[in-house]
Amino acid sequence: MVYLLFTLIGVYFLFVDPAIAIILFIMSIYHLFGWMKLRGERFSEKAYLIFLVILVANALFAFSLHGIVFTLLGLLTILYAVSIWLSYQESKIEEREDDEE
Repeated sequence: MVYLLFTLIGVYFLFVDPAIAIILFIMSIYHLFGWMKLRGERFSEKAYLIFLVILVANALFAFSLHGIVFTLLGLLTILYAVSIWLSYQESKIEEREDDEE
């Protein structure tokens, strides 16, 4: 549901401010990752690493623009990147535990 909300807000901002729309579209992908994780259908570890790089680039893009909105979106994107990094680490730990059994 949050994925659709971010996408719809991104479509609205596509006509108002395309820079915010790009940031929101990338942030909506984070919620897709979370939704798939809750369903038990995790993405591969490479997908997590690629998305981590995309989120960091998105945060740098947001910080490069001027304004409080961009700064807040950049901080939120950094939080999402940390969450993706922790999910990646969790998947590696689960993989090691499965190999030990």
